[in-house]
Amino acid sequence: MADSLWEQWRALVVPNMGLIEIGMTFFLVIGFCVYQIWSTDRELKKDRAEREAAEKDSSSEN
Repeated sequence: MADSLWEQWRALVVPNMGLIEIGMTFFLVIGFCVYQIWSTDRELKKDRAEREAAEKDSSSEN
């Protein structure tokens, strides 16, 4: 039974290995892009908060 299951799995996976690799690469690239956008957005929000805090401090001093 295990042999037949292994053979079924191999018969399905081996001919489609190219598609599997393309799919894995696609998800890796999409994941990397989402991570880059998320981290850039987080940095921009942090910079904006620091700038607004500095402007608030300078306006309260006047």
